[in-house]
Amino acid sequence: MSSNGPADMTKVLHLCSYYLDTRVYMNLFAQLDSNKIEQAIKIFVRKASNTAIDMTELAHGQLRFDKTWSFYHDCCIRIKLG
Repeated sequence: MSSNGPADMTKVLHLCSYYLDTRVYMNLFAQLDSNKIEQAIKIFVRKASNTAIDMTELAHGQLRFDKTWSFYHDCCIRIKLG
């Protein structure tokens, strides 16, 4: 016997760094939301000004933007891409 109670709801955690660069994530989150899958989405951005761009409205989840980039991260990326 199956029930549709809260204990049966699938939950997904996304850790995402390329949300602003592609529509793939936006479409993925919207599709999962339409299937009533609870989502917690953390999006890492370099600049605080990027936190309100391309917001997707979700009925079953939330987007959280986090500016965790520091001087150290910038140096590592510049060396990697160098």
